[in-house]
Amino acid sequence: MLNLVFLAFLLVPIPREKLHRIRHWIAIPLGFALFWHDTWLPGPETLLSQGSQIAGFSASYIWDLIVRFINWSMVGAFFVLLVLWLFISQWLRVTVFVSAMVVWLAVSPLLPAFTLWPA
Repeated sequence: MLNLVFLAFLLVPIPREKLHRIRHWIAIPLGFALFWHDTWLPGPETLLSQGSQIAGFSASYIWDLIVRFINWSMVGAFFVLLVLWLFISQWLRVTVFVSAMVVWLAVSPLLPAFTLWPA
């Protein structure tokens, strides 16, 4: 539901260019907070409370963690999708597809509750 509210916030047309830019500057931290809320990542208070332990890691250990954490197949898939989006966005509005996907993700859990067949 929060994703739909955020989508509506971004899609509301604003005629003035200055307000349009302000909305985008507000949307960046809101989008980051919504992303953090929807993931399994620990909260900021956990990261801040354990910062001293993380500071004790050696540079080689941190590099090893980063190399093992990054899924290079997903990085490659991201760049393929980025190039595809840059190509397709010249002719199609990608906003329509993204909006449809967000609405589908919000509505799809409700679909099994509705049936056309009598019980």
